[in-house]
Amino acid sequence: VNNMPFNSSDVVKMLNSASLAAALAVAYKTNVLEVCKECQEPFTVDHIATLSGLDLRYLKELFSILVLGSVLEYDGDKQLYWLDDSTAQVLTSQGGTDNMLVYCAEIPLLTAAALPQLPTCFQTGAGLDYQPYIDLGFASLMADMSAAKHRRVLVCDF
Repeated sequence: VNNMPFNSSDVVKMLNSASLAAALAVAYKTNVLEVCKECQEPFTVDHIATLSGLDLRYLKELFSILVLGSVLEYDGDKQLYWLDDSTAQVLTSQGGTDNMLVYCAEIPLLTAAALPQLPTCFQTGAGLDYQPYIDLGFASLMADMSAAKHRRVLVCDF
């Protein structure tokens, strides 16, 4: 039991973690960490933009969040980034069934699908409309999550 009262620093930690989770959801959707993983040497953000076909401006913003969240390492003097092997084990296909990145996409999707409806549900007792889940690709994400969790665990040769 935690006897410490909930305070503003707890809110700041929660918001920082939520921001990082949202950035990781973007990384999942854009496949950018897979691109980073393939680089044998530290890389510039311009190099990853070229390899991935992603917009440089947005990639710079994403990389800033990922550096602050200790996902990417950064040498400010040389303006070089790299993805540490231990991080790649947890956030890329390199980790096989230990790849947790797909799970980071779940909360933003569920929030986008459910949050607009929840105030009405609380007021009326009605259930959630499933259409936003369909529109936002919920089934596809669930398939990705299932594959990440079960494909290698349950089936030797898939």
